[in-house]
Amino acid sequence: MRRRGFTILELVVTMVVLCVLAGIALISYQSYIERSRSAEAYVNIDMIKKGEELYKLRTGNYTNAGDADDINAKLFIGIKPRYYEYQVVGASADNFLILAKRIGEDLSSYLYSGAIPADFMLVAMDKSGAVSNAQLFATTGGQIGSGGSTGGAGSWGGVGGTTYWMGGGSGGGSGGTSGGGGLDIPPSTGGGGVTDSWSSTPVVYSAEIQDALNKIANVGTAFYYYSQSGVTLEGDSGNYYFDLIKDKNISVAYAEMASDTLGEWSSGTNSITINQSLKDDPGWPTESIAAIIVHEATHADYFYNTLTWYNRITTLWPQGSGPFFVDPTKLIDPDTGKLYYSITEEYFTNANEAQLWKEYQADCAGVPGDGIDFENGKVARYDQGEAVVRAYLRAIPAYAALPEFYPQNP
Repeated sequence: MRRRGFTILELVVTMVVLCVLAGIALISYQSYIERSRSAEAYVNIDMIKKGEELYKLRTGNYTNAGDADDINAKLFIGIKPRYYEYQVVGASADNFLILAKRIGEDLSSYLYSGAIPADFMLVAMDKSGAVSNAQLFATTGGQIGSGGSTGGAGSWGGVGGTTYWMGGGSGGGSGGTSGGGGLDIPPSTGGGGVTDSWSSTPVVYSAEIQDALNKIANVGTAFYYYSQSGVTLEGDSGNYYFDLIKDKNISVAYAEMASDTLGEWSSGTNSITINQSLKDDPGWPTESIAAIIVHEATHADYFYNTLTWYNRITTLWPQGSGPFFVDPTKLIDPDTGKLYYSITEEYFTNANEAQLWKEYQADCAGVPGDGIDFENGKVARYDQGEAVVRAYLRAIPAYAALPEFYPQNP
């Protein structure tokens, strides 16, 4: 009997078929993995939607949130990002937009096309349900990319204008919601609505401010807080606050201010302002300016990372322990979703300022100047403990009416 083997052509065809099948199987597997990972986004977005509805019941408005920590703190939920990062933008009394973007994805190359090829890279949803790429990147009346997308026919057009997630400036927003210069900061509204003062342009610091920031960046030693309850807690470092200023695009500049004001943090303008007189007074060296910037950056961190500071407060002052009775349920202002402005917040800012100055104290020892004397006083009070710092702050007229932690707290 004659036996017939495979021809070379038949072997080649068989190999091609097997390769095609393997490729299809691989694509299907990858798609399965992406779908399984995307499940995280939909579960967390659903939690955020419910949290937003509860927030509106309390306050009458929906709220923006910069990241997962901010979302958890404002909405009192507990999403745990693994594959996605989250934000809520364009919040008003009527609607909001939740965005979930795959961590590590660079979406900038897709901006000019007006669409993102894979739904799993960016998942968007408002109060009514899913928001498509076409709605996100509407091009009516504007260009996507360098200037962001303008709003078209009531779409979420301006979300195309981002700095951190995608690139590009803010959208104009003729009918929809314009980007506020990046989804890492609250957006402004389009369509003749209220436009806030967040900046989308890169921050350029003066040479003097940059020198002070460089001083901050070189301090990697963690700050510590000591409460009268007997608890000690490790905080962040100067380098952390340097990164915060850069990552959140916070402007830092000199400006004319009241003589009794050294610096100021403004959430409305996303800026730290230093009194111009300190630049002109030779008694305030770069190190003093650096310490004041860290003081104000702590206020900014309070704004951006509310949950972190909430956890620190409840750890340092356990309920019913020490001289204060701290009720964790009353720490957050329901109208803003932020911690109440209090003597406690000023305690943290003063503690951080004093500890940053400690890094420079030896270098400035024996050098005369108002700025050096001022910072040395901060260190002396910090070293004497929380009670001394609180008493000092309480004696300042601008702080006299502040609650210790929240209104009606003893």
